[in-house]
Amino acid sequence: MRVLGYAISLALAGVVTGCGGGGGGGGGGGFFPVVSSAPAPAPAPSPSAPPVADTTRPTVLAFVPAAGNDVPRTTEISATFSEGLRASTVTDSNVQISRSGAAVDGVLSYDATLHKVSFAPAQTLDLLATYTVTARTGLQDLAGNGLAAERSWSFRTADGVWETPRQLDAERTAVSGNPVTAQDSQGNIVVVWSSQASSGWYEIRSATRTESGAWGGFRTLSVPGNRNALLPQVGFDRQGGGLAIWSQFDGSGVEIWSSRFLKDGGWQTPVRLDSGLDVGDASLAVGADGNGFAVWAKQVAPYGNPDAWAARFTVEGGWQAPVRLGSSANSSFYDKVEQPQVAIDAAGNAYALWVQRTSDAPVWAARYELGTGWQPAVSLGATRLGDPFAPRLAISGSGQVMALWNSFVYAGGPYRFDLWWSTLGGTGGTWTTPALLETDDSGNALRQVLVADSTGSFHAVWQQYLSDYRSDLLYRRYTPGSGWSTATTVSTTNGTYWQNRMPSLVADRNGHLMLMWGAYQSGYGGDQEGTFARRYVSGEGWQATRRVGAAGASAAMFTSLAIRPNGTIAASWMEPSELRSDGPVSASVFR
Repeated sequence: MRVLGYAISLALAGVVTGCGGGGGGGGGGGFFPVVSSAPAPAPAPSPSAPPVADTTRPTVLAFVPAAGNDVPRTTEISATFSEGLRASTVTDSNVQISRSGAAVDGVLSYDATLHKVSFAPAQTLDLLATYTVTARTGLQDLAGNGLAAERSWSFRTADGVWETPRQLDAERTAVSGNPVTAQDSQGNIVVVWSSQASSGWYEIRSATRTESGAWGGFRTLSVPGNRNALLPQVGFDRQGGGLAIWSQFDGSGVEIWSSRFLKDGGWQTPVRLDSGLDVGDASLAVGADGNGFAVWAKQVAPYGNPDAWAARFTVEGGWQAPVRLGSSANSSFYDKVEQPQVAIDAAGNAYALWVQRTSDAPVWAARYELGTGWQPAVSLGATRLGDPFAPRLAISGSGQVMALWNSFVYAGGPYRFDLWWSTLGGTGGTWTTPALLETDDSGNALRQVLVADSTGSFHAVWQQYLSDYRSDLLYRRYTPGSGWSTATTVSTTNGTYWQNRMPSLVADRNGHLMLMWGAYQSGYGGDQEGTFARRYVSGEGWQATRRVGAAGASAAMFTSLAIRPNGTIAASWMEPSELRSDGPVSASVFR
């Protein structure tokens, strides 16, 4: 067992020895050894190139709308860029939409997929207004590169058109002071007029059109049973509130009444402001904040003459007690106050203007200062050449005040109505010496209207008689520092037996005007008669005349215009039948 074991051990030893041989070349029958070799080391990697910096600046690829005119007021406003932008740089300071240098209120948005910045205005764009869109260098791409240079483009919106007129009241309307129109900044429109009820008395009626464009039926504002209610006035603020005032007979005297309009509640119960033996010629002004003023003439004593009175309305407290504006110093037994007017400036101060027909100082004005009240009335220094009539008052955005009136001249022949004007330079200023606005002594200058625009200019239109049967409408513009322009005839249906009458005029904040009037051909009628309007475009002049009333309708006897901040215009008028002074009340909107 051992031998065997030894032999086996020896044999195994030989095998092991053979396996270990071959290193010296002996014995060719042995096993080759397995030799393992280490892999060659990999070459050292080359250093990677630094990333290329993004220095390409974004550019504007497209504007919407394209620069040009007649752009729809509901157009998209956007700019598309060459690459994505940092959303944090899309701000009001880097993207601005302006009109006449003032920023337009609205909301910016950014579409990262389309690389597009859009602007949604808070209100519909103005009629016939130039807008400028500016993209500034603060706009950055995702790498922080800003626009290389500021980019701007401009476009002008389209003008409006007159809608088909709507008849508000088919019954006969009173001769005086009808109708009057007002609207707020949201597009709600109110028309107020006097109309003869079935009882035979005249009452104050009103119709309202909502911002959706729907007219409601008329309703009665005046107090029933109090005899005739006449001479309505109406005004609205920018929030949708309004006021109306009117004169109403009570059997023994005359009263001044008022009703307040609430946007969500309509007309409220009327309140009486004042009463007297003879109260009338009321005028109303409502400020943008809803506060307002009313002025009127009132006779207190049986044998006295009316003096000027006023009341202030505040949104918080309603109507305050009336106060007398004139005094014994400027109102004697024969100094009858007539036709007072009132207007409010941008700060909320008010000015009242009136005439005293037989006074040696026939034109007077008073100022209401916030926090102080009414200041003493002052004479405008007008020389009494005759009886003054129809004072008009306008205040520019800069605070300059202008007064305009006509005066019946007895001296110098022939007898005629001349047109006079004066201005007040603002708080603490004095009235300029009154001067003639028209110098045509061959005929009367009547029914003047006066407005101020946003540039500080004043615009006057009046009815100039060339004969007993013919009258044209004349226009002049007053520019501060330059004075009045040459008179221009703006009525376009002129000739023998044509009377262009009863003008109304409004100005928008872009310097454009709208004039409305009735064109009447005495004894003829015909298709050329009717109610017309004509547009004045700032920088371009007067445009073509457009018919506003229905074809075949008679010429307007009374017209009224009211304008929104965006230039939309509401109009109302009364169309009398031939040889009559009453007729239906109609309305239309220019938008």
